[in-house]
Order: sequence, then C-alpha cells, then structure tokens
Amino acid sequence: MVRLKHVNPPLTMVTRAKIRVLIIYNYTRHLYRIHDMLAELLPNAEIKVVDRPHVRTIKWQDYDLIFLTGGNGRHYVLDERKLKGQRAIIKECTKPMIGICLGAELMVATLGGKLHALHKVRRWHIPLHLTEKGEQFIHVPDEFIKVYESHKIHITEVPDDLEVLATSKDGIEAFRHKQRPMWGVQFHPEVMKRYNHGAHIVSSALKDIL
Repeated sequence: MVRLKHVNPPLTMVTRAKIRVLIIYNYTRHLYRIHDMLAELLPNAEIKVVDRPHVRTIKWQDYDLIFLTGGNGRHYVLDERKLKGQRAIIKECTKPMIGICLGAELMVATLGGKLHALHKVRRWHIPLHLTEKGEQFIHVPDEFIKVYESHKIHITEVPDDLEVLATSKDGIEAFRHKQRPMWGVQFHPEVMKRYNHGAHIVSSALKDIL
C-alpha cells in the first residue's frame, strides 16, 4: 500500500477553447468525477455523455475529443462479441481519444495487444514508473508518482502501434498511439485527485493530442 504523503497541487486548465467532448459511458460509478475532471481541465468544453448501448447512434466525427470510461467490473472486454460499437470507433477514429481502465483495455484488445484477468480486484494507490518515452510526455508535480487502481484485468502487452509510457508491478499502466492522437491509462485518474497523479497524467495526454 502506498502512503499518501501530501496533497497534490490543483490542476491547471489545458485550454480555454470551445471543444465538443463525447464521453462514452461504460457504467463506471465515477462518471460524475470524470465529468468534473474534464470540466476542470477544459473549462469551456461542451460535454455530452452517451450510454454504451447507444454508441452506434452517435456520429463521433462531430466531436473534438472522445473519452471512453471505465466499466462496472465485468469482463466484457475479453469477449470480442461485446462492445462492438466502441471497438469500431477505436479502429476508425482519427479524432483525439482517451480511454481509462476498461476504455484503455478495450483499445489494447482491439488493436491487437494482450490482457490478463486477475484473481481479485486491484484497488488502492500504487506507485507508477515512467518509461524513457513516458518521461518525454508525462509531466507531474512530484518525483514519486502514484495513481489509484480499481480493476480486474491488466494489460500485459501492447501492439506495435502503441508505445508504453508507464508501468507498475501489475503491468502496463499508460500508453499512447505512435501515429494517432490516442492515449490509454489503466488506472482511475478521476478518483481522489488530491492524492492521485492520474489527473495530471490526463492533463499531459490532452496537451499532447489536442
């Protein structure tokens, strides 16, 4: 368990631009926290939330940023017959996109990476280790990076199109696409932001892809 030594500094906004954000809701219990985090980083954004079953009714091309949320603990991502609407968007989308937890797992699975189901839920803060590439893209206000985990699946291998930015004892924690404006994080940046560097990592992602 990671000791919470101090409170993180507040987030700073990424842009004042009026952008349209689409949140694809995979039934995470933290939806309102995701909304609040994005509103803090993108104060003039117009944010729309669409439930997972209605993804095919949405024209993703009309949005400037697509955000795939975490899920509700079920292993849908391991079944290729599930979540087909989001898988199609991941394959086709050229707009900026960020996935957290299930959203990140879905990106990896869709693009040809590997996932592994855990025997029990990983939950609480853990230390994060940046790769050489991660040090180029991720900027946090502390030497010791910690994030909040709550998941039953971890990422063990990314496809060639993705590059690993951060890892933990469980596996791959953050990645970005080499050619497309796409990031994924295994952890929950929206939870306990005062003690969790995850939101600062999302800020780094937004600065990279917007």
